[in-house]
Amino acid sequence: MTTSSDLQSTLNPKKPNGYFSSFLTIIAMAAAYLIAGKLGHALAFMLGHYASPIWPPAGIALAGALIYGKRVWPGILLGAFLINGLNPLVASFKSGEFNTLLITLAISSGATLQTLGGAYLLERYANFPNALMRKKEIFWFVLYAGVLSTLINSTLSVSVLIGTDKIPLADALNNWLTWWTGDLLGVIIFTPLTLAWIQKNTDDWRHRQLAITLPIISMLALTTTAVVYEAQSSNQRIQLEFEQHIKDLNNSLKIAIDNDVHILGALKSFFLHSAEVNREEFKLFTEDLLKDYHDIQSIRIRY
Repeated sequence: MTTSSDLQSTLNPKKPNGYFSSFLTIIAMAAAYLIAGKLGHALAFMLGHYASPIWPPAGIALAGALIYGKRVWPGILLGAFLINGLNPLVASFKSGEFNTLLITLAISSGATLQTLGGAYLLERYANFPNALMRKKEIFWFVLYAGVLSTLINSTLSVSVLIGTDKIPLADALNNWLTWWTGDLLGVIIFTPLTLAWIQKNTDDWRHRQLAITLPIISMLALTTTAVVYEAQSSNQRIQLEFEQHIKDLNNSLKIAIDNDVHILGALKSFFLHSAEVNREEFKLFTEDLLKDYHDIQSIRIRY
């Protein structure tokens, strides 16, 4: 049987041998981040949001830093730069290509710092590497890697977007909360999953993979379902409110048109039944007729 000590030994950071091996590790990290980011963007697009409610790259990047060491940070930065460059909110920035580059680089740096910060906190305060088997180990993992480290990217990135007038200040809290929650769930769900499947492929590890994978996938499915349901409910509510506004506007417009037709009919009768209409008579008649129609009075021609 695989002991806790054996599991810990397999989680020690693997040092790539030579420059070429390090280069391949960095490229693999960038590719993994990019692919996971595309999945996150697909979920955000499906829900009609900018920020994904679950951001898988955050968890995969942290797992990469824990397994291969902090030297993989260029791969995280590159992958984050590529995926953020594809984000419509960043790509549509209208102040010039240089500003777009700076925004993308700032957000990507935030993702990289978050990963390095999470790895540092786990190693410094959570006795990592460990097998994440005990409740205490899981608690510290969620606190340091999930709750605390994810404050870095959400705070830095939202601040950059507000500072460049891409996000209004009034929406700062909502955007920050969405960003932080997405990274938090990404770390909690995808870091243990990645750690489990990249380790030794023994019979014991296969059992452990299933033991970890099934509840995590179930959690992911339930979370996604809840988010999709909430988004659909919100869209339906917005649609109903929009339709009600259209109905109210239609009724208001119909009443206004009916009133104008009524006034025109009264003016027609006034002219038809008067032998002669002078300016003073017309003024007196219209003042009494239009006393309750202030919108028409405001555009009435004064003689």
